[in-house]
Amino acid sequence: MLPEERLETIKNLLVDKKSINTSSLTEMLNVSSVTIRKDLDKLQEEGFLKKTFGGAILSRGPEENEEETLSQVYSTKIENADIKKSIAELALTQIDKGDTIFLGSGATCYFLAKKLKELSQITVVTNNINALYELVACNTKVFFIGGEIVYNEGMISTSSEKVDEYFKGIFVNKAFTSVTGVDLTAGLTVNHMISAYIYKKIQEMSSEWVLMVEKEKFNKRGIHQVARADSPNCMISNEIPPEYITYYNDRNITMISNDED
Repeated sequence: MLPEERLETIKNLLVDKKSINTSSLTEMLNVSSVTIRKDLDKLQEEGFLKKTFGGAILSRGPEENEEETLSQVYSTKIENADIKKSIAELALTQIDKGDTIFLGSGATCYFLAKKLKELSQITVVTNNINALYELVACNTKVFFIGGEIVYNEGMISTSSEKVDEYFKGIFVNKAFTSVTGVDLTAGLTVNHMISAYIYKKIQEMSSEWVLMVEKEKFNKRGIHQVARADSPNCMISNEIPPEYITYYNDRNITMISNDED
């Protein structure tokens, strides 16, 4: 991980947890305590945090909310944050005690990670760096998939062409992901080829694939196709367009949405 990417990760963790300790950061980011202390010094000089004994706390005004602070960190606001949170709430109902799940990249998966503390005995395999601190904090057993750092819309994840090597021998009950676009002709698409490798592995490693998307992602196309439109076992959205309801009903694919009567 490059120094700039490491600093962004530390910022994100602080936004989420408001405080962090040096020992957790050294383990999570796989660097020395000396490196972490230098990073914290730099962020303190920028006014982003205040160092404490053994760690740091976030410097922020009481009037700032979560999305506003994230906007300061990444110079962009998470689009449709409330919708993504509501979709994550629906996805949580599909996770049972004792499940082993894969949690993909992106903001919706991050919000789902924050809600997993409501469950117990969950094992999570993930490439979502933003979600790591949340998962560790709620005593969830976590397996992190390494690879090249991918930064997209304020979220940090990993991916690699060596996905077969990273996922060798790993199987989960359910996989939870999002995509850039869902189209009946183009299928499921993403904008980053480096992310496509993981999506193409999901159907092999999971018994059930749950896709979480906002309404605006229907009839939208990314650059790289990762699967057919009917590949997921379950679709979760704030609203599913009528033509997709017909399409998925014909294929016995489960649909869950906020607009259900």
